[in-house]
Amino acid sequence: MIPSLRARRATLRTRRRDNRPTLTDRRRAALLDTTRRRPRSIGTYLLAAGIREDAIPALSQGLRNAAKRLEVTPSAKGRTSRQIAAQPHRTPSRDVSRWTRIQLRTLIPAYKPRKPAYIAAISQLSSALVA
Repeated sequence: MIPSLRARRATLRTRRRDNRPTLTDRRRAALLDTTRRRPRSIGTYLLAAGIREDAIPALSQGLRNAAKRLEVTPSAKGRTSRQIAAQPHRTPSRDVSRWTRIQLRTLIPAYKPRKPAYIAAISQLSSALVA
C-alpha cells in the first residue's frame, strides 16, 4: 500500500472514530424531536433519551405494566420490525404500541424501579421529555 494512502486512511479512521459520539447524539436529538410530532414506541423514547440498549427492554416492560395499572391505553398500534436486540439475519415483524409524550409523562411517576441504574434511566427519560 502507498504510504501516503495509509496515512490518509489512518487520518480518516481517527476522524470517524472521534466524530462517532457527536453523530450519535445528533441522531438521538433528531429522534427525540420527531417524538414531538407523532406517537412512538416506549423503546424509541428510551433510545432517544440516550439510555443504554441493554436496559431498554426491562424499562419498556416496566412502563407498560405501569400503563396497565393506570389503565392508560396507547394512542396508536402498528406493526414494525424490531431494532433493539434484533438478530442481524432476520428482524421479526411484531405488534407495537405507540405512545405520546403526554402519556409517558403520566406513566413515569407510576413506575417505581428498584435498580439504581433504572432509577437513573427513568430520571434521564423524564428530563428528556420535559426539554
